[in-house]
Amino acid sequence: MGKYLFLVNLLMSLTIDFATGAEMHLKKIVVSDTNNAPYFNRSSDYIHEELKPAYLKKLKSYLATTDFKPNEGHELEQITAAMAWVTKQWVHNGMNQPPGHFRGLDILKKVHQKKIQYRCVEYSLVLSDILQAFGFVTRSVALRSKNVAYGGFGQGHVAIEVWINDLNKWAFFDPQFGTYLTDQKQLLPLSFYEAFIMKEQNRWPSLEVRFVHSPKDPKKESLDYKKFVAEYFGHMTVSSGRNSPRISLKLGSAETSLTFQGMASNNQVFTNDHKDIYPEMNRATILLNYKDEDRNFQEKMTSLNIQSNEDYLANMPKFAAKPHFLVRVMPTQNYEYRRGNEKWKKNKKPEFDWNATETENRLEVRLINQYGRPGPITFMNISYR
Repeated sequence: MGKYLFLVNLLMSLTIDFATGAEMHLKKIVVSDTNNAPYFNRSSDYIHEELKPAYLKKLKSYLATTDFKPNEGHELEQITAAMAWVTKQWVHNGMNQPPGHFRGLDILKKVHQKKIQYRCVEYSLVLSDILQAFGFVTRSVALRSKNVAYGGFGQGHVAIEVWINDLNKWAFFDPQFGTYLTDQKQLLPLSFYEAFIMKEQNRWPSLEVRFVHSPKDPKKESLDYKKFVAEYFGHMTVSSGRNSPRISLKLGSAETSLTFQGMASNNQVFTNDHKDIYPEMNRATILLNYKDEDRNFQEKMTSLNIQSNEDYLANMPKFAAKPHFLVRVMPTQNYEYRRGNEKWKKNKKPEFDWNATETENRLEVRLINQYGRPGPITFMNISYR
């Protein structure tokens, strides 16, 4: 019985080409590893504001006239260097609200020319705009206490979150204080939601406050900031602009509040699912189409005289698909790709050829945004043997 099973298994992967007398081995296409997913279906239209290139160009031109110096290091270093500069531009004044049409450039000009001081909102606006000018995906995040509806003054705070391609995650930065948060173990910058989860899971003591300046009393200032930020674990709100829908993620508060400190709060919708406001950004999806696909199943069966499943398996090496692909990249925007150890190749077309005919094959793709900044790598490893 054992010999019989061995022969059947052998027939499944081996057949004879009687025209040449050569043995034909069934080579299988197997995905050995990948992080490919339908990233294109995760809409980010309502969770961050994308500014116009003409405005960002003006902002960069203005920055060139100041002592601002963009950092050339890793993305986290670039972000923290920009935040360190913004934090020291003025002293916080929580009672001074600028005109509603002001952007970061307007704020900086008033600060530099008139010595005007602004709120947490404006620190975040300026840092967010600057980072967008250098190619980052950014957003302001409105943080709310559990008593935000009618709790009086000081129930809200504003900071920003930035998508870091290097780390494939959102991270929270507070330019009023020049701080961001990490876990003692992993040391990765946390999103605001991740910081909330640490508190919920009784891991608050292991939360680290990172300063972009040198505090006079690091331990005290760290404890003070942790106490401060924990007051705003009611819910957090993001949007794509002043008049756009505002999506609020419930954190420690179960309340759906329609007012802010007793005043009107427009266009709000609440969610309990953090995935609604934390999609992966700048991610490419790989779609593979076989270039030499033959879909005439009946004709194959007739020409090879296949009468049973055993016949089908024995003949499979003659018609099995070969990994000759036309690769489609979504979303359809500028991207670059590389095969194996090749250098990155830029491509503006939605498709390119990939013949994965080696034993081990690797394909990597990443999107390039309008400012030339590459996103995280989407990869696919295929074995063909």
